[in-house]
Amino acid sequence: MAGCLGGDDGNGSGGSGGSGTNDFPDFNPDLVPGDGADYVEMFPQPAEKMYEMGNYQADKEGLLGPLEDPRDEPRYGGELWEVSDSSEYIDPDPIEMTFVPDEDPAALERAMEPLMDQIEEYTDRSVRYVPLDSYAAMVEAMRSERLHFGRMSAGNMPYAANLAGAVPIAHIMADDYYGNAFWMITHRDNNDINTVYDLEGIEVTHADPGSGSGNLEPRVFIEDDAGLVAEEDYDVDFSGGHDTSVRGIGQGDYEVGPCGGPTFANMVEQGQIDPEDYKVIYMGPVMPRGPMAHIYNLKPEIVDGITKALLDHDYHGTAMEEELGYNNFIEVDYYTTYDPVLQVHEALGEEYDDL
Repeated sequence: MAGCLGGDDGNGSGGSGGSGTNDFPDFNPDLVPGDGADYVEMFPQPAEKMYEMGNYQADKEGLLGPLEDPRDEPRYGGELWEVSDSSEYIDPDPIEMTFVPDEDPAALERAMEPLMDQIEEYTDRSVRYVPLDSYAAMVEAMRSERLHFGRMSAGNMPYAANLAGAVPIAHIMADDYYGNAFWMITHRDNNDINTVYDLEGIEVTHADPGSGSGNLEPRVFIEDDAGLVAEEDYDVDFSGGHDTSVRGIGQGDYEVGPCGGPTFANMVEQGQIDPEDYKVIYMGPVMPRGPMAHIYNLKPEIVDGITKALLDHDYHGTAMEEELGYNNFIEVDYYTTYDPVLQVHEALGEEYDDL
């Protein structure tokens, strides 16, 4: 699992909490999740410093390196689905696609228009954006062939592969950077919560049950480093989405919860939140973000067209970059790229019998 980009933030050491950056411990980039108490006690950190250091993503080599020695089977769960006969292929027009669940699906549709235009050009088929309200709904829509292409969350990708036949194509990128380190955040003025040890006995608001960074990864890494077990040592509820959690914590609707670091960064860049209202009490490792994936029995020429639209086109300066901060894609392999995600699922004993 790749490390983050950040270095020493230069702050003096001191007590936890408070509103000034000088009240926070030094950030030591040599400490990583899995280092136990030493890592836990490096927090809290001011969210604006974590954002400025880029402590939510990693260089693309962390994504490309494992592909030099790809896995030939998944560590956990079933293999990708394949058609047994050419009669199983579907040839939809329009191609039904989505991005991710969000409070503002119209904004996401605008952001996806440049990609949708390219898919239409390469496939000679129309594309229709389908807003869905959860990752579980995305899997169910693909399973029933009402969704042909979309962006799964990393944590939900194994469910999509095992239950709906989703096949990843590409990882969305911001220039040469990839990935998603979860941040456990609380309001800057919350002096009762400064490290994950302080989660014991309280309610923690996770994002979505199928989210890796918003639910599954925090369960594994916080238990590993702090010995706290979700739903035993602290209660869990769900906000429905990362952006909802971030806004809710800022507004005082929720006390503390995990979010994807890139989601937080994008909300800062869009002027939706002030990072100085937050502090980070734990950061997970950089994991691959959710892939753009297609249903397994989509006609090969359509898959080829979608793949070209993703990999052969530059999205710098488009609505995708303006709205979401993303501007290109890199090809991925489910068994290899998402092996760290499957490690988390294996540790949690996730089952793919149903949603």
